[in-house]
Amino acid sequence: MEKIIRENLTDQIYERLKSNIVEGIWKKGDKIPSEIELSKQLGVSRMSLRMAIQKLNNFGLIKTLPGDGTYVKDFSITNFFSELFELNLMSQEAGHIYEFMYVLECDFIKLAMEKENVDKEIKNLEDILSEMEETAHLSNWEHFHDADYRFHLCICNMAGNVVFNVVYDALSNLLFNTIKSNTDKAYKKIGNLNSVLKYHRNVFNGLKNHDLDACLKSEKKSYEITKIFYNE
Repeated sequence: MEKIIRENLTDQIYERLKSNIVEGIWKKGDKIPSEIELSKQLGVSRMSLRMAIQKLNNFGLIKTLPGDGTYVKDFSITNFFSELFELNLMSQEAGHIYEFMYVLECDFIKLAMEKENVDKEIKNLEDILSEMEETAHLSNWEHFHDADYRFHLCICNMAGNVVFNVVYDALSNLLFNTIKSNTDKAYKKIGNLNSVLKYHRNVFNGLKNHDLDACLKSEKKSYEITKIFYNE
């Protein structure tokens, strides 16, 4: 590798090391050169190099094993957001996350209405809704929460936009926990999930009947009700 000659050494080192991973020079599972070797190759101090390596570690691109060395990881943006959630860096503003979900899902529905495959996905959505109704009746909450998440994921898929799919997958744990939290809050407040199931049924009927206004009204009503929970 060429020596680093520009200012902001840590950032420059970080970019150089990152490009080795992105370009496949260092592949998943590869052990990268030691700090001594890299500092000589780049012509930088070990301290600056160590700070750049730590930055790569923080972003989940590499993993340093004490006494062994540093290895390239299989980067997953899903894991990155999951770690943020577990560290409580994003969960502090749960109401804002739900607001983000509300806007996102309204866009999913608008796009889905324009797609030719929406009718093909309706059967899948109906099956998931039936699962939710059945598991709610049996008080099988673990299965219910799983089906609830898949209901919203199905709507995302109906939008037919790859970028949306990537974002939804990246935020999967965060969205699942937010959806579960909303349901738990509703159950604690009302004592049943009738309103939750009614909302999902209304959204399903709106999509089935190609009634955009009905879908968006259901989303809006659910958003306004749930927003109250976060303000209490």
